Amino acid sequence: MIEINLIKKRKVKRKVEWPLIIIICEIVFIAAVGGWQYSRIVSLTKEKKSLSYVEAKLTDLRKDLSTLKKKIDVVKNLSRNRGRMIYVLRSAVDDLPYGAWLTNFCLKGNNVSINGRAKGAETVARYVRNLSVDGKFSNVSFKDYGIRRNDSYELEAVYDFSVGCNVR
Repeated sequence: MIEINLIKKRKVKRKVEWPLIIIICEIVFIAAVGGWQYSRIVSLTKEKKSLSYVEAKLTDLRKDLSTLKKKIDVVKNLSRNRGRMIYVLRSAVDDLPYGAWLTNFCLKGNNVSINGRAKGAETVARYVRNLSVDGKFSNVSFKDYGIRRNDSYELEAVYDFSVGCNVR
């Protein structure tokens, strides 16, 4: 059997729901902006990590630079005071009497610390007096002394001494 529909098809007009379309468009727009912001955050996080590495390297370089500046200052100071050290040491050696010798000499600023040995107590006293009379030293003070034992009776006793003074 064949059926024939003689009723005209009606065109159904659908009502467009604009608020729904607008909401969908807003959701798509927000999702696109959110995705773009997320990718931007990821790229900025990577850049921050690389910059923190560079910052750490920069901090290390600044520390190295300050260390090098200190070393350069020390070398400049040594170069500047090289002649002074020789002058002060030569003066201290010139004042040494016969039978005495220096074992340690330290010059820090204007303070001089001298350690040495002598064959007798009179020799040590003569050295302290020579330094006091010398116009190049002031505030000469006898700090310490000690007697070194000799097992051999042929040698005289040796005195260790320590003297401090200031350079004028």
